[in-house]
Amino acid sequence: MKPKLLLAIGALLVFAILVSGCTQQGQQNDTTGNTTVSNPPAQEPEETPIAISLTTTPSTAIAGESLAIAWSIESPEKTINHTAVHYGPSSVSNPQVPADYPSASSFQCTQTPCSIPGSFSTSLSIPESGTYYYRAHAIVDGMHYWSSERTITVSAPAQAPAPEPEPEPSVQEFSILADDSGFYIDGSKVSSIQVSSGNSAKINFTVSTSNVYYGGLQIKGCGQDSGSISPGSSKTIEFSPSVACTLTSYWPLSGVVKARLQLELMQA
Repeated sequence: MKPKLLLAIGALLVFAILVSGCTQQGQQNDTTGNTTVSNPPAQEPEETPIAISLTTTPSTAIAGESLAIAWSIESPEKTINHTAVHYGPSSVSNPQVPADYPSASSFQCTQTPCSIPGSFSTSLSIPESGTYYYRAHAIVDGMHYWSSERTITVSAPAQAPAPEPEPEPSVQEFSILADDSGFYIDGSKVSSIQVSSGNSAKINFTVSTSNVYYGGLQIKGCGQDSGSISPGSSKTIEFSPSVACTLTSYWPLSGVVKARLQLELMQA
């Protein structure tokens, strides 16, 4: 009985060992099969950062003349209700709100929202010379965004040459002796005198003491009237003729015509 018992016990041990090995192998397989490989989470695409860049940046201008500035706004697809160029005579290193610059171009997108990303442009006129600082600005989702700051030198307009002063009118003077027969200059009888256009004529008439009726003479014409001039007396008339005209001597008491003197107007 003992050998059989020992044999039975041995068989049971072998069976137990075999069962244990299979169980361990199964556990290993189960463990391997249940191993979880952790994958990194899927990354969402990065949003385009919002940025404003000046693209047309004049550095000089003439006071009072129009100048053009352009800029672009990079961003995700959005709409905005404000963008403009803000400027002033002082640099602003870190602007917070539009009022940090005292002046601005016309506001864009206020009536109708604008889509961004996009490009914008404006024209403005700075009335006074000097150095000015400017940035493009936009409000996106309630936040203020600014371009870098640029400078512009505004010069005064070139002075137009001063008009040359008109020449002062000159006065041409004549000393004329008159008698019943005519008019004389330096002893020579004359029938005309010449005056340049724009000049004045100053004529001193002296009535001769000889060859003159006792009542003397009166000179009329060219809008002038000397009145009665007695023999040996003088009378000066001065005027600016605009057209040629005639001076006529009369006997003052009777109005009889005695002589005529033509005034010729010469173009300068």
